[in-house]
Amino acid sequence: MSREVILEIQNLKKHFGGLKAVNDVSFKLFKGETLALIGPNGAGKTTLFNTICGVYKPTGGKVFYEGKEIQGLKAHEIARIGIVRTFQIAHPFRDITVLDNVVLALGLDDYKGLSRIFKLSHKKKNVDRAMELLEKVGIREQWNKKAGELSLGYMKRLGIARSLALNPGILMLDEPCAGLSFDATRAFMKLIEDLQKGGTSIIIIEHDMHVTMGVSERVVVLNYGEKIAEGNPYEVQRNPQVIEAYIGKEDESA
Repeated sequence: MSREVILEIQNLKKHFGGLKAVNDVSFKLFKGETLALIGPNGAGKTTLFNTICGVYKPTGGKVFYEGKEIQGLKAHEIARIGIVRTFQIAHPFRDITVLDNVVLALGLDDYKGLSRIFKLSHKKKNVDRAMELLEKVGIREQWNKKAGELSLGYMKRLGIARSLALNPGILMLDEPCAGLSFDATRAFMKLIEDLQKGGTSIIIIEHDMHVTMGVSERVVVLNYGEKIAEGNPYEVQRNPQVIEAYIGKEDESA
């Protein structure tokens, strides 16, 4: 039985002058799948993320989401249709509560200026939904704390909750476990698995190979902007090109 494709990247390119940061990359993401994107420093992972989610306009190639071409759309337009990206460093509003951070994301459709956004977004349905999302990511008990008081791990969970407020079909995670302790990393891996089991399609950049191989069904490997391998974690770990380009090297961050 064939799986439904939610995202298809066809011969995607992003060049900066003579630098081919992403060059002729193609792959598919299936609905409900977790796909890892790995490669050594400078491989083009973050540039590829930025090109998919609309931060950069591609130099060439196509991006299809649910069968429709989306390359060239602006980042906020791509987020609205269902592809939402989190960042390596979480950026909540630090001086407002955890709950209000999520309520704010839920109320974006009512946005009519900063002076009115909380009044418009603080509807009961949004507050109830925000509490559900905080429960889902495991920080419901922190709802009344200011976001700036959270630990790094909880801050990243808040970032996931804010992203889920946009009801994404695809969640793009940029090094979600960077800087976390061993126990916090294990807890975050469990959260990623739970989200995937709940039907969220996920693409993850993560330099920690234990995390990558532990949560992903398939892995795409980049080197110098080009795809050099694709397969399940077992296959990729044993690919000679991957071993040469990535595995076993030191200082491999996105």
